[in-house]
Amino acid sequence: MRAVMAGWSAGYLLAVLSTIVLTYLVFKDKTGEVIGRWLDPEVSKALVTVPLLLGTTIALTEVGVVLGIIYEVAHFSQHFWAWFMLMFAVAWIPLPPTVMFFRSHWKLWVFMSLSFMLLFADFMPYLASRG
Repeated sequence: MRAVMAGWSAGYLLAVLSTIVLTYLVFKDKTGEVIGRWLDPEVSKALVTVPLLLGTTIALTEVGVVLGIIYEVAHFSQHFWAWFMLMFAVAWIPLPPTVMFFRSHWKLWVFMSLSFMLLFADFMPYLASRG
C-alpha cells in the first residue's frame, strides 16, 4: 500500500509541475503557436488553465497509482536498477515527438522528462521504502 501512495504522491507532484509548465505555455503564447491550433485566440487564457489543472492532476495521479501498483506487484523494491531503467525508458519515450511538434519549447519537455524520471525512479521508491 505504501508503494501505491508513493506513486500517487509522485504523480501529484508531477501534475503540479505539469500545470505550471502548461500554464506558462498558455500565457506566454502570444502568436497562437501553442493553443491557437486547438482553440480560438479569443478564449480567455485563464479559462484554459482550469481544465489543464484538473486534467493533469487526475491523469497523472492515476498514472502514479498504476505505477505504484506495478512497483508493488512486480516486487521492484528488490530490483531497484530494473525499476530505474524502466522509468528512464518511459521518461524519454515522449520526448522525440514533443520536441518535433513543439521545437521551440524543447527545454520544457526535457525538464518534464527529467522530472518524471526523478519522481518515479527515485522519489517513489524512496517513499515506498519508508516504514
